[in-house]
Amino acid sequence: MKKLFTLFILCLSTFNSNGQKPEKKVKENYILTTEGKKIKIAPNEDIRYNRFSVDYYKKAGFYGKKKKVKGVGYISKSYKKTGSIKPERIVKIVDGDKLYLPFTDKSDKNKIKIFRYIAKNDKYILGDYTLQYSSTSPSGNMIGTYKWYYVFLDHDYNLIKKGIINGGDEQEINKNISEIRKKFGKCLDREDNLKDMILSEDIEPEKNLSIKDLSLSKKYGHYVRLRFLYYVNQFQCN
Repeated sequence: MKKLFTLFILCLSTFNSNGQKPEKKVKENYILTTEGKKIKIAPNEDIRYNRFSVDYYKKAGFYGKKKKVKGVGYISKSYKKTGSIKPERIVKIVDGDKLYLPFTDKSDKNKIKIFRYIAKNDKYILGDYTLQYSSTSPSGNMIGTYKWYYVFLDHDYNLIKKGIINGGDEQEINKNISEIRKKFGKCLDREDNLKDMILSEDIEPEKNLSIKDLSLSKKYGHYVRLRFLYYVNQFQCN
């Protein structure tokens, strides 16, 4: 009986040691500089290029959820600038599943810019970047605005083509979206219920909206056009 009890304890001990769940790998969030330094950043930083530097912003205020304010509606997350760095100093930016890398824009005075790595196929790498700049409102006040660009690069990260996909001429945007779909659409297009977008800061969670509802909406239609680019990172298209 004693031997059986000892054997039971040994088996139980073995089961517990082998049955332990592996530790989850912690996702890193950092900027690697040309000096070999790692600058830690908060998860899900908003990375913006402003022609002079790369600025990174942490979502602040209502992080994770929108806050409903009586008489106002849903308040979007606010952003807090946490730092800036010259593009020339960046080797890469790792933000969880997102990867940002430098490229030289020969069409813009050989400026070094940083793009988010979206996908790769046998010919191209698809990326995007946000250009933030200041403009003057009709009342004479300075306001911050942005334009969203896509880039096609070869596998050596040489720029082949770029174009605007939000914040500019609608006809040009539609043409550029068609160009992206022609080269990457079948790989990246997703027929989901847009839950990820509805839960983002871009769409207020007023009701369950279908893709058709969102497409016809003046307020949200442009998000649907680009749904195949949202939250897609480092995707291999073969």
